Amino acid sequence: MNNFAGIDLFFLKNIKNAHILDYGCGDGAFSVFLIKNGFNVMAVDINPESEHKISAALNSEEKSRFKFMLLIGQDNLNNYSQKFDYIICREVLEHIKDYENIINIFSNIIKSSGVCIISVPTFLTEKYFAFWDKNWFAKCEHVNIFKKKDILNLAKLNNFEVARISSHSFNRTIFWSLVVPFKIEHRMGKILNKNRFINFTEYLSNAICSFKFIDKLGNKILPKSKVYYFKK
Repeated sequence: MNNFAGIDLFFLKNIKNAHILDYGCGDGAFSVFLIKNGFNVMAVDINPESEHKISAALNSEEKSRFKFMLLIGQDNLNNYSQKFDYIICREVLEHIKDYENIINIFSNIIKSSGVCIISVPTFLTEKYFAFWDKNWFAKCEHVNIFKKKDILNLAKLNNFEVARISSHSFNRTIFWSLVVPFKIEHRMGKILNKNRFINFTEYLSNAICSFKFIDKLGNKILPKSKVYYFKK
C-alpha cells in the first residue's frame, strides 16, 4: 500500500486502527480501498448513492468499520464529536465556495497528531484548459482555482504546517490538453459521449506515462493536481 490516485499513503501507516474522514468521497473507491486495508472510515458526500456504492463493495466485517454522513450543511460535520487521525479531501475544494470554513472545520475535528491530505487541480492547468474551452469551469463545476500560496495560507490560518507537497496525474494533463480544444462535453471530467478518438487519447496518455521517467518529469513540470499534506 504505497499510493492511491496520486496520494502517498506513507502517512497512513503509523497508526493502527486509525479513523479516517473521506470528505467528498464521490463514488467511494478510496473509502473502499481504505476499509479493505484495515482502516475505520467515515465517508462524507452530498450524494446518498455514495453510501450504497461503498456498502455494496464491503463484507460484513468491513461494514462494521464504515460510517456514512450525508452532507446537508457544514454544521452537521462541525458538531461531530469524534476526532480523526486522518482527513482526506481529494479534488473537492475547487467545487466549494465556502472552502475556508471547510478547512477550519478540519482543524477542529482532527487529532493533535493528525494529518490532513488535500488535493486540488493546479492553477496553470485549469487556466490552460479554460483558454481552449470557455465552458471548462462550468463543465467541471469548479468555482475556485488555487495557486500554491492560497493553499499554504489556508494551512497557516488554521494552525496547520505543510509537511509535504506532491504532484500527480500528468497523464490527465496530456489527455485534456489533446481533447479540450475540441470542446468535448463532459461533467466533472467524466466524458458524456466516448468515441474512438477519446478512447485512443486515453490510451495514448496512459501509454506515455507508463514510462516512469516521463511520468516523473511531467509531474514536476505540468501536473494535473497537487497534493498537500497538513500536520498539526
